[in-house]
Amino acid sequence: MKPANPSNPVDPSNPMGPTGSIKTRAAYLSDSGRVRANNEDYLLVDEDRNIFILADGLGGHQAGEVASKLAVETAYAYLKDMIEGDGEEMTDFELLKRAIFQAHEAIRAKAVADPAFLGMGTTLVALIIRENMASI
Repeated sequence: MKPANPSNPVDPSNPMGPTGSIKTRAAYLSDSGRVRANNEDYLLVDEDRNIFILADGLGGHQAGEVASKLAVETAYAYLKDMIEGDGEEMTDFELLKRAIFQAHEAIRAKAVADPAFLGMGTTLVALIIRENMASI
């Protein structure tokens, strides 16, 4: 996880970054809750690229913490590559949908390859900000 960067404050009088995109700053807190001692949350914050992803492994299922980390890292790699690359142009909806599908496939492949991970799962939510539009 990347902590929020207090040395890069957002100036309320100028919410635009140097490239004309919205400047962002993130704050977050994760808690394992009252039922389980193991925290299966995994969060990635990339303020420079305006990519924010959170997953919460499914408690009571196999390896929720593995699933949440794998989902976030896979979705992030896809989003980062597509946003930075000169690849196919697509809507933010399509970009997020494909990133989530990539995460799903990575989890499924890991579960099939190793029975210790069979049944693992996670929630996943992703936010990207491009051209002054936030998409979840």
